[in-house]
Amino acid sequence: MRVANERGKMFRGGRIFLWIAAGTVLLLVYVTEQLCIITLEKNVLELRKNRVQLETRLTSLGIEAAQLRRGGRIKMIAQERLGMTVPVGAPEKLF
Repeated sequence: MRVANERGKMFRGGRIFLWIAAGTVLLLVYVTEQLCIITLEKNVLELRKNRVQLETRLTSLGIEAAQLRRGGRIKMIAQERLGMTVPVGAPEKLF
């Protein structure tokens, strides 16, 4: 009877160890998931900030491109920098 009683105590001790081990594993999984979530949140916030910066840059580049394409600017560069002049009349033959 005494041997059976000792086996029961050992079995209960093993069961307690298994519960503690299972709880520890679950806790580690939970902590790991929380760390992953925090890292992903940081990445999302950084990507949103980058997107806003890129959208602002795209808008400013669009405005700059529109200013560079103005016909008056091209005419001014042709006359001032390249020394070109506006022809008086249209040529009769181009070739």
